[in-house]
Amino acid sequence: MVLCVMAQTLPEKQQKNSKGLLIQMPSHQSSADTKTEDASTLLSIVLIVFESLLTFLLRHDTNSQRLAERLVVRQAVIRIRTHLPAYTFYATFSHHGVLLDHQQPETEYLATVDSSIPSLFRAFMTARPAILDSILIHGDEELVCELRELMKAFNLSHILNNWFSFPWFKRSSAKSQPDAPKQQRVKPLLKRIDEQKKQIEQLNVTLKQQAHRLEKQQAHYKTLLWTSSIAMTVLLTVIVVLLLR
Repeated sequence: MVLCVMAQTLPEKQQKNSKGLLIQMPSHQSSADTKTEDASTLLSIVLIVFESLLTFLLRHDTNSQRLAERLVVRQAVIRIRTHLPAYTFYATFSHHGVLLDHQQPETEYLATVDSSIPSLFRAFMTARPAILDSILIHGDEELVCELRELMKAFNLSHILNNWFSFPWFKRSSAKSQPDAPKQQRVKPLLKRIDEQKKQIEQLNVTLKQQAHRLEKQQAHYKTLLWTSSIAMTVLLTVIVVLLLR
């Protein structure tokens, strides 16, 4: 009886376990799908934020606009493949700005950028030559050249330098911060002014010395004149006396 009961109950447990697994498997799949959706949503948000930033900078930097003009005219699509982490998205240059999307647009991409996320971030911050050389770009040769020229100028370092060089920024910052280049230009002028002051002081001293010498010479000439006058008077007196005798 016990064997019969065990024989009857064991399949039931296995069946229950198998049913339990079948019931639990969809729950695991749904959690995995949820994580994938969350990751996709997060990446979409990051792309939207970065897209807004790129579009804002491109609209307010004339140098970058000039370099990106031909890309905008061609409506160029760039495929960007990253590693660390591995991800692929597309950048489209349009009159509205730089559009980023993880799905390929209807237009065929003309070039592919292969790099890591840290390298792309550092290139966007400073665009140092060593960082730009580590980023691989292949595709249409003309577009690749235009894209590399754009990357050299379209970064925060160059854009901020361009903004700070505007006259309106100089006027607003001149009250709070001194202009270092202007100070460097003024220093030689101040040095020359000091040298000229010293030369003028030396000339004044020389003029005073010469004036003192002239006064001495004038006094000496006056003394000689008086002495000569007295001597002539005495001499004339003697001559007159001798003639009267």
